[in-house]
Amino acid sequence: MTETVFKPVVYLLRGCPFCMKLRVFLLEAGLIDQVDIKLVEQNSQALVQARETLAAHLPKVGFPAVELEPGRYLANSDAIIDLFAERSDIDIATLPTFQDFVGGMFTGHIALYRENMQLKQQG
Repeated sequence: MTETVFKPVVYLLRGCPFCMKLRVFLLEAGLIDQVDIKLVEQNSQALVQARETLAAHLPKVGFPAVELEPGRYLANSDAIIDLFAERSDIDIATLPTFQDFVGGMFTGHIALYRENMQLKQQG
């Protein structure tokens, strides 16, 4: 009998800059095939279901999130990246595309993302 190996399940929200940061890391680090990606769209039933799943395991629902092993969840892009890098003995400083993304596009995107969230809250 063969034992089934659990692949971590990564929950990503399309358009989320933190989710894109994690995706860039997973791709460049060569880890994308070692996880199952659940990419959900804004205003979708899949998003509602993902939030319900995550709410049962996390004090605060946010994206990205990962089910590391059955019943063990983690949120926060930096924490997830750090954990995967540590497990795979990857120095994130050696990933040039990831570093360029974090040091460039990500910074600008975060500013726009936060401004948009504030406008939505006011509106």
